Amino acid sequence: MVFEDRILVNPRLLRLKNPETGEVIDFEIQDLEEDEIVQEGTEINAQVMNEMQSGITELRAITLYRNSTGTNETVNLTDDVTNYEHIEIFFRVGQTQKSVKWEKHSTRPYCLLDFYDFDDGYLKFYTKTVQLNGTTITNTRYKKYTIQDTSTWIPYGSDDNEIFIIAVIGYKY
Repeated sequence: MVFEDRILVNPRLLRLKNPETGEVIDFEIQDLEEDEIVQEGTEINAQVMNEMQSGITELRAITLYRNSTGTNETVNLTDDVTNYEHIEIFFRVGQTQKSVKWEKHSTRPYCLLDFYDFDDGYLKFYTKTVQLNGTTITNTRYKKYTIQDTSTWIPYGSDDNEIFIIAVIGYKY
């Protein structure tokens, strides 16, 4: 198979050729050198494709934790988080599922957040701060903030731990 994308016959002329139909379209080019350039095409075969793919590395996803109902307590992982390029935590509040993905592991705490705008006159924010350390994810703080839709917008918080971690995926090369 030959891939033929363009032929430049004259330094001021760009000739595009459709290899299937043979149709040729010429475009005028300004301020090029006087040398003539002819591009014949590049043969594509298995050897060339293998050479092109040899430098590509694949990012693999590895499940470090999975629990269909989730847990709002400490999560024990199957491997150390420092072995991964990215970590993704899947969590739920009620039946709504979300995920948060971080580049490169850090010792800083991570925040899981969800927001609901209910028709019952309340806005609800669910937050959880977790620490990833080795093979565990521990809760460092969690809150549920409810803001009542009144003329004074009354906020109040509770210590409800309503964010459940359902899966943790590590990504590495």
